[in-house]
Amino acid sequence: MNCLLCNNTIDFKLNIKWILSLEKYKRDNVCKRCREELGKCKIDNACEGCGREQKKLLLCNDCIKWKNNNKILLNNKSIYTYDNLIIKKYFERYKFMGDYYWRKIFNIEFKNFITNNYPSKDWIYIPIPVDKYTMQHRGFNQVEGLIGDLPYSRVLKMKEIRRDKKQSEKSRSERLKTQQPFEYIGDKLQGNYVILDDVYTTGRTLYYAQELLLKNGASRVCSVTLAR
Repeated sequence: MNCLLCNNTIDFKLNIKWILSLEKYKRDNVCKRCREELGKCKIDNACEGCGREQKKLLLCNDCIKWKNNNKILLNNKSIYTYDNLIIKKYFERYKFMGDYYWRKIFNIEFKNFITNNYPSKDWIYIPIPVDKYTMQHRGFNQVEGLIGDLPYSRVLKMKEIRRDKKQSEKSRSERLKTQQPFEYIGDKLQGNYVILDDVYTTGRTLYYAQELLLKNGASRVCSVTLAR
């Protein structure tokens, strides 16, 4: 079997511990070198609002602005930094080229990361939706693909808005000026909710989602993304 990211052969080594355990062998579809080169977020001094890496354990300037705009901080948690060649290659293939098989690279790790930080007994998961154009052309919601069989609730829907640019093609200032893209389609909410997305960039999309969830009864809303 070859690594999905670099196409080099993956060397599988069976050990006595696994043989005696009688467990099903779990093959990784990414080689050890690629796994080691992925840039994981360092949480020691990360911003408590968005997870951005910093030298000191303080709120970053962006989160200070969100707070000054009367937003309740999302306490976002992410696994990887987006500024990494392997992560960028991954999103190019999975999200933009629409290779659904590539969800397998991170979906187990992402699901475990979500449930370890926000256990399902205490939190309800809300994936960010995609619009009709994306579903027609890509064929899947990349966030739902990443979380696999993790139970989640579909209470947000993309509004039918004239599409000028993809979100990924917009500049930072354009993203921040984006109007509310979602509408709420669920019943009255109760309890705590975690918004799930693939990448945290400016936070604008996530805060729009949080706004609707809080408005419709959620007690607390946080977020988790694969990359930041």
